[in-house]
Amino acid sequence: MINKSLPLLLVVAAVGLVGLLALVTPVAAQQSLTRSFSDTVVAPGDELTVTISGIGLSDAPRSRSFGEVTETLPSGFSYVADSAAIVVGGDRQSIIDDNSGQDVTFTYVRIDSFSYGVSVDANAPLGVASFHGQDDAGDDVGGADHVTVQTSPATPQPTPTTEPTPTQTAGTGDVTRSLPSSSVTPGDDFTVTISGVGLGDAAPSASFGLVIENLPEGFTYVDGSAAVASGGSGATIRVDKTGPGVVEFTVVRVDSFTYDVAVGSNVPSDSYTFSGSAELDAVTNVGGNTTVTVQAVATPTPGVVSRSFSDRTLDAGDEFTVTISGVDLGDAAPSASFGLVVEMLPEGFTYVDGSAAVASGGSGATIRVDETSSGVEFTVVRVDSFTYKVAVGASVPDDVYSFRGSAELDVVSAIGGETSVRVGPEPTATPVPPTATPVPPTATPVPDDGTPTPATRTPRPTAVPPAPATPVAIEKVDATAVEGATVVEPDMSATVSSADGMATVMLPNTSRARTYQVMVVTDAANCEGAEGTLKACAMVKSFDAEGNLESDVELIRRATVVITLSSSMVEDLGGLPVVFQANALGGFNVQQMSAGGAWSDRGFSMGLTDDGGVAVTVTGLRSFGSIALTVDEDILQTAMYQVAGITPTAVPTPEPTATSVPEPTAVPPDDEGPPVGDATAPIGLLVVLALTGALMVYTGSRVMRGRRSTVR
Repeated sequence: MINKSLPLLLVVAAVGLVGLLALVTPVAAQQSLTRSFSDTVVAPGDELTVTISGIGLSDAPRSRSFGEVTETLPSGFSYVADSAAIVVGGDRQSIIDDNSGQDVTFTYVRIDSFSYGVSVDANAPLGVASFHGQDDAGDDVGGADHVTVQTSPATPQPTPTTEPTPTQTAGTGDVTRSLPSSSVTPGDDFTVTISGVGLGDAAPSASFGLVIENLPEGFTYVDGSAAVASGGSGATIRVDKTGPGVVEFTVVRVDSFTYDVAVGSNVPSDSYTFSGSAELDAVTNVGGNTTVTVQAVATPTPGVVSRSFSDRTLDAGDEFTVTISGVDLGDAAPSASFGLVVEMLPEGFTYVDGSAAVASGGSGATIRVDETSSGVEFTVVRVDSFTYKVAVGASVPDDVYSFRGSAELDVVSAIGGETSVRVGPEPTATPVPPTATPVPPTATPVPDDGTPTPATRTPRPTAVPPAPATPVAIEKVDATAVEGATVVEPDMSATVSSADGMATVMLPNTSRARTYQVMVVTDAANCEGAEGTLKACAMVKSFDAEGNLESDVELIRRATVVITLSSSMVEDLGGLPVVFQANALGGFNVQQMSAGGAWSDRGFSMGLTDDGGVAVTVTGLRSFGSIALTVDEDILQTAMYQVAGITPTAVPTPEPTATSVPEPTAVPPDDEGPPVGDATAPIGLLVVLALTGALMVYTGSRVMRGRRSTVR
């Protein structure tokens, strides 16, 4: 017997399937880009206008109003700088061009079509010249793709009566350099000022420039010193050291800037010459000052640094004074008047805040105190000696406690002199058993009534003159290799990188006094808890020569860590201009985890790598651990808008009207992509699936009943 409801189910299923096909048919893609030419036949020396149409972004939601197309020009054709013109677009439209040889990349916002100019070189080959282009989705630009180059006809072309007005480009002023008028000394730092760049008010497409400075031999650029002195909104500067003494400054919306130069400590007295060039609207030499004079000054050698205590026998809760002598910087030249003294206090002893005082020194003597995880650091300027106070903890048990310290002056050396203090009374002298030899009587008779003599405190010994400081003892031993770690000898500098090359740690000579091992890994799991969106993480591990992991490392000389973002990672962040603008706005941050697990901010500098990536450099590291590079997404978005030349505004939601209209296709919010495979399932699909399931249940039950009948 045929179930009469089966044909009805099949009809409904067919209707549902038709609806499903209609709903899942992809929406017509954005119109393909097409190219057209102002003329299809050109001659050497001509100019040609190329138009790119079909972009269709003038009415796009803000989150999808950006686009990019790269045009590859034929051999013998050159892009006419700043010729890109907006033909059709919405409000707040903009376009930025980036010319790299035969490839020209156009980044546009809210544009439907635009045109640009190319010139035909005088020696361009005759024949067919083909253009090629791709959008940011990898699709080829359609339309016309070639022009024909042939010699000009004998009849001269008419000359237009009105010459076209050239596009005005900022940055045409004379770029000059300012150097110190007085002489400098070896070891000094001084500031160089570059003026007249004149890009502060330039249009976005003309706001970029390059200044190249050639430093004299023995002079070095001070990393991170380039600062924007004056410029327009969003002014930024990027520094690349391309060779010995060659520094490139890429400037965006900058009028003038400064940078610092260090004079080598061994540079002899003489006059030294700077040279440079500026690539703005044209390549010109940097004018102004070119010569600086170096005048060597005799620098006194720091003396032996030693420590002494006001009291060496103490009680819990006491305070006492520590004196550091022999610094001998009072009469030093300015370039050698700085020093660092690091004191490591015993456990339970604390530095008394504000107690460091200059005991003796030269004019302008100062001292700065920093309490770090590795001890108390005293940065001294023109100081010969100083004092500071230490408090003994109330619960410190009776015992002898030792101080350790180092002085970084002309060399790194250990602090000599007194090294230990005692907490609690000194031990009572143990009686010496009598010997066969009679002891001569003393002037004061000893009572013989049997009453024990009470214990008395032994007089404190006379202070011993401080022993001379000894340099750091270098101990090189055979290391038990740890897989993935690099052996670092104490008398050699070393560079250790992670396996993927993202993180590198640079260790100076005598970073440690004994052979040890260092491993660098990049593992985001080690950076949990860092504030911001994690972009990179480095974990620096230290092992002793025997292969034991050291959890709390203290370096004698500070290390440097470089975290590198590849060119693909930079592109994911929006490109180099966006990254450097976000950094200028404070969007990037470097944090280091302390031994206690707390994160703290670290200073850093940002530069460009050879392959178009970004290198983030952290200097002055006294200890190792996790180092995280994070980015603030809101600031990154702001930088993206600034580079594109627009201001983000809220897109109002259209008000519904009372007129009955066909139900429109759902438009995703601004922060979502177009409806693709991950969109909500259509109702027609759900209906079809339900009907198919019911049909399968019905058919299955019929089959089972038939089988049961057969069995019977």
